[in-house]
Parts: sequence; C-alpha cells; structure tokens
Amino acid sequence: MPRDYAKRSRSKKSSKSRCLPWSVVTIIIVLVALLIFGLSFIRHHYITSKQIMPTKGGAPVEHATPTDISPVTPTVTPKATPEKPPVKFDFYNVLPKMKVSTTSEAPVISENSRYVLQLGSFNSEQAAQTLQKKVRQKGFRTFIFTASTGDAILYRVQMGPYKNQDAAENEHGQLQGQKIPSILVPA
Repeated sequence: MPRDYAKRSRSKKSSKSRCLPWSVVTIIIVLVALLIFGLSFIRHHYITSKQIMPTKGGAPVEHATPTDISPVTPTVTPKATPEKPPVKFDFYNVLPKMKVSTTSEAPVISENSRYVLQLGSFNSEQAAQTLQKKVRQKGFRTFIFTASTGDAILYRVQMGPYKNQDAAENEHGQLQGQKIPSILVPA
C-alpha cells in the first residue's frame, strides 16, 4: 500500500528526538558551575565547628569553636632603610679638567711596512683632530700625517702601518663594523 507523504501532518514529532534549546543548556551549565564555586568558597573560607587545633602541649583539641581561637595579630617591624646619598654627576666637572696625553706623531714606516688606512684628509688640523678623537674613543689607534701639496697643507688621519695587505684589510673590516669610512693606501 503506497503512502501519501504530502498529507502527512508535521506536528507529530516523537518525544525521543526532542532536544533542549541551547540557551537552556547554557543556563544549566552556569548554575551548576556557580553551585560548585559556592560550595568550595564556603568550605575554604569559613571555619567549621569540628576542627582539630594543636595546643602548646602538643595534644590536639577537638571541637574548637571560633570563639576558642585567639586572634593572632601580626607584628610588623619596619625595616630601617638606609638613606641613599644623592646621585652626583661629577664627571661633568671632572672630565673637562682631565688632561689626556696622546701622541699624534706618525709611526716610523720601515721598508717592511707597506700599507696604511686613511680615514680622512683635511685642510684644517682642527677637523683632523676631531676625527682622530672620535675614532680613538671607539678604541682604534690613529695618527695625523701632515703632507704638503704645492700651496696647501693636508692633514691626513691614518692608521697603521701594516706589513701586509691582509692585516690592513682586517682592520678595515673592523672600521666598517663601527661605521667608520676608510681606504687602503700603499705607504
């Protein structure tokens, strides 16, 4: 016998396949969580009437009530903090008065020394000394070589001398690492 599915009513749903709406399930979960939290809060924060408290003699006392327990008041003794002396920045006054001895004489270039690194060439000796101080502050040894070219005198800031090109290029790489420009010049 064929069934007519078009005339079948849609209101007949079985009670087994019926599901709870998601909002009801969420409310139930929240209520259960609040109940568990409340019970654990009460358990940990309130003193029960049946506790075993130790006494001075070491024998436990049963059934102690909150009135039997004497409150313990913590005594806090303030620590003596040593007063820090005020910070003094004496180097602003001391450093300008210090004299630094530097030799700006060019080293003797022997027949075995073939290379120098030139960091700059200036018309002014003051500009050459400024560069020399800047490079010396970074830990490199420099000297100022004075060269006369016709009418002008040039002050060259140089490093070296180096016996071979490899040693000079190694120092050149270290200068580049400090962002100091230099060129390799045969002596």
